[in-house]
Amino acid sequence: MDAGKTFLRDRLPGFVRSIQAAATLQEAETVLMSELDRYGITYAKYGFMPCGDQRFIDHDVLFAGAFHDGWERVYAQENYIRDDYVVERCLLSEKPFSFEEVNRRLESGEFVGKRRQMHSLSRDFNIRNGVAIPLRDSFPLSRGALSLVGTNELSDAQFGHHLSFVGEDLRLIAEAFHTALNRPLLIGADGRLFARERECLLWSMRGLRAQDIADRTGTGTKTVEKQIASARCRLNARTVAQAAVKAMLLGIIEP
Repeated sequence: MDAGKTFLRDRLPGFVRSIQAAATLQEAETVLMSELDRYGITYAKYGFMPCGDQRFIDHDVLFAGAFHDGWERVYAQENYIRDDYVVERCLLSEKPFSFEEVNRRLESGEFVGKRRQMHSLSRDFNIRNGVAIPLRDSFPLSRGALSLVGTNELSDAQFGHHLSFVGEDLRLIAEAFHTALNRPLLIGADGRLFARERECLLWSMRGLRAQDIADRTGTGTKTVEKQIASARCRLNARTVAQAAVKAMLLGIIEP
């Protein structure tokens, strides 16, 4: 079983309960950083633009968390958000990507002007290893990301190797945090599931394959797959993992 499924089964329920119990954004950030510390993450910054407009409107972005205080101060003073390659990639792509790509483009001279200044600033504050995880809600044009900065004790290659083991866990943590902060926006419908949809989603969350679930429920594999797909649709979820997170946050299934 891969690391992500192990986390989904063993640790994610507790993380979701802690996020649910957070009374303020600051408390939610504390819960997030406590979990990320297990993965060697030193800084985390969440940004999300909850609107359906194709244009990037920086003053509409909801932010949580921060990088180095000095970096944040200069970044704000220079209004670097529009020169940030990581922001651009997260707006255009749905796949997580390592900061190794950013480092490579900076070193090759591809970045010029304010974009080069912005990413050189990150180096000045020892922000090198990291990963950005794009996030989407049920509206295709609403988008954001959670950017994570790892320890500088690892080279690009070493951090990439580390991500190969923990990347799925980090994505699930990002999805849970994102869902908790945007619950009314993300859910859309009332989130009700039929009993069999709820059961199939619960077993899937616990790491069982469709065939295993079919054996337990006395149905066929295709039926199980349809029930899980239906649960995803009702919850406006893009993946089974996101559906499980939303169902737990809504109290539809018990963590």
